[in-house]
Amino acid sequence: MIKKSVDLVIPIYYRNYDEIGVSLKKIHNFFIDNLKNYNWNIIIGLNGPNKNNIFNFCKKLTSMYPRVSFKYTLTVGRGATLNDCWINSSSDYVSYMDVDLSTDLRFFHLMIKKLDEGYDMSVGSRYLPQSKNQRSFFRYFISKVYNHILLRMLLDVKFTDSQCGFKSMKTSVAKKIIPLVKDINWFWDTEILYICQKKGYTLKEIPIVWNEKPNSGVKFIKTILDFVLKSFELKFREI
Repeated sequence: MIKKSVDLVIPIYYRNYDEIGVSLKKIHNFFIDNLKNYNWNIIIGLNGPNKNNIFNFCKKLTSMYPRVSFKYTLTVGRGATLNDCWINSSSDYVSYMDVDLSTDLRFFHLMIKKLDEGYDMSVGSRYLPQSKNQRSFFRYFISKVYNHILLRMLLDVKFTDSQCGFKSMKTSVAKKIIPLVKDINWFWDTEILYICQKKGYTLKEIPIVWNEKPNSGVKFIKTILDFVLKSFELKFREI
């Protein structure tokens, strides 16, 4: 039986210097023990300026672990990194998870398995009945309003959680979807899910265990306003 191949991208920028080393070790060891049925690759996707000597640090990490590579995208933005890595992948599947590992790694195999079952895209959701979601009330409330009121009313979305940093897709589908995505920052997640739905691709959400990490690069109020404006723009965009 030929094993399917999967690329996991960990998008980072220079402020993630203290996180990437610890997280990479956990992910690498987990994959060795639990992803024996796949040919997997881990890609450190650095975007933005080379501060704190982050470039050289990432290169050093790739020499410490087999099947780990490094890709640098000068453009600032998590979406820019994911676009670059996903559209240039030669693996069967592409995926990503946030560097803070808020989502329990145990659910990665389940997410990829849904692609094996025929779904075009598989993503984690913090808001399915079986999910366990530990976070501050403020962020929980804002996220629920965004996902369950704004997006459903405005875009008629069928998914429950647009922004969970735990996503995967068939590479063949990613190569068709990514050229349609405009945002290269945090709204990237909402946009790629919406376009996937709009184009008729099959999407499967899986329940996860998610624990909020205090260290975040998101400027929250500014991001909320940005999301609202971009959601309206997306509604009237011809896709």
